[in-house]
Amino acid sequence: MNKTVTKLLNIVLILVMIGALASPLIGTAFTYPSEDDFSYESGGSAGAAEFGSSLIGSLYKVTVIYKMQQGCYTAMFLDHFIRPYSRFGLPGFHIAIIGYMVLFIWATWLVFSVLSRKNKTVSYCAMAAAMLSTFTMTGSVHDTKLFYWYTAVVGYTLMFTFSLFALYFSVLSVQETDNRKVNLFLVLSAIFAFLGSGGSLVITSPTCSFLLAVVIVSFDRVKAKKKLLIPFVFAMIGALVNVAAPGNYQRASADLKEGHTTVFDAIRDAFTFYFSEMKNVFDPIFIVVILAVILIGVIYKVRVKESGITNGMMGIIFVGVLLIQYFTVFPAAYGYHTNELSTHVTGMYDIIARFTFIFLGLCISQWFGETVVDKLTGKVSIGGKVDADHVVKYALGALTALALLLALVLPSAHVIVKDSFTARTFRDFKNGRFTEVYRIREYELTTFELAEEGTDCIIYIPWDVECESLPGLGIGSDSEWFTNVSAAHLFNLHTTTVLMP
Repeated sequence: MNKTVTKLLNIVLILVMIGALASPLIGTAFTYPSEDDFSYESGGSAGAAEFGSSLIGSLYKVTVIYKMQQGCYTAMFLDHFIRPYSRFGLPGFHIAIIGYMVLFIWATWLVFSVLSRKNKTVSYCAMAAAMLSTFTMTGSVHDTKLFYWYTAVVGYTLMFTFSLFALYFSVLSVQETDNRKVNLFLVLSAIFAFLGSGGSLVITSPTCSFLLAVVIVSFDRVKAKKKLLIPFVFAMIGALVNVAAPGNYQRASADLKEGHTTVFDAIRDAFTFYFSEMKNVFDPIFIVVILAVILIGVIYKVRVKESGITNGMMGIIFVGVLLIQYFTVFPAAYGYHTNELSTHVTGMYDIIARFTFIFLGLCISQWFGETVVDKLTGKVSIGGKVDADHVVKYALGALTALALLLALVLPSAHVIVKDSFTARTFRDFKNGRFTEVYRIREYELTTFELAEEGTDCIIYIPWDVECESLPGLGIGSDSEWFTNVSAAHLFNLHTTTVLMP
């Protein structure tokens, strides 16, 4: 490919990435504690005061939650230990939220870069596809929970980030030949695998699946070097620790729904959600994006697997991607006893599903290039001027252009873009709603902080600005509501109440 065209394409792809994530990243500077955040902040502070140590207090809180509520040990520990708001106020809270999003973006880049074997243009394309998938497509409205609500940021987004780091270092350990570096990568991958398995089971399942996929795709090398199994083993150990938590079963049994109680019901519910959500995953924009990934992968000869992708391996990868997606949602379907999952679970599933399809697109590019383009190159020509590989690339390009044209004219595509997280955050920033809502929340929190200890603090807000992308504070008119009580404990008050017209 012409160097000038390649440079221009790289610039366009970088601009697409920036355009997708710029306004969501800006929005992190206007975040504040919300809902369950008050519970973890107050619980962590109480544990630290009781035991005279944040570390010991946080570990104690994790053991209690492990027995009574859920097994996600990593997320629960970090929620109680870091406590950015009670330790450092709103500035520290912002740094934490911004840091977690940057880590997610960085981990995503590392994974698609190493999967593309540092083929720069293909890496840029895959990364642009990932950012578009996360912030601009159907379901991205749920990003409010995944990137601005601290509890879900830690329990889902950060844990998925750990999973991506585990995958990155695992792939590096397979690709690397220097034994010392291999050992280092295995240690890092194992650590992140164990941490990732300590999140929500919606993250635990793909963590194990990603690392199992590395083992299967690189089976020849794993067979020769058994130590390459270490990351997968640590992910499974973490998963067993998570699943074995008595709290998982106590929490699930307290919310049983008729017709959704058994494992067989969960299998059905997971399939119901899986097939119903697939149409949202494959919205018109994602179809264009995945075709572009395949096209650029073919043109720039991506090599996900150095030894090549056979027909059999392509079939295994295809089935594996579908299984990863199904087993991502199964734990949630079984745990919540329903086929209609919460917004943050659905949002996380959409991101994971699209990431796996982007990987599948890269594999299809290599397989198609090896089985079709390379075999026909130089053997067939049209009019003695155009080689078969050009015909194939032009055909793929025309198909992608047609899909893009359809996406641009389809009303449904316009609705998707308008409702996306990128568009919502951009409107909130442009209209000044970020600033207005943040000032109201800052006033509420400051009032609680300055209120006399042990009193009933009642705040009346004569106005409240609607905001499309920031979460609510969660403190309302009912002083006995869970969030109100948690906030009262955090600020050492008797009760907290917020009244609005």
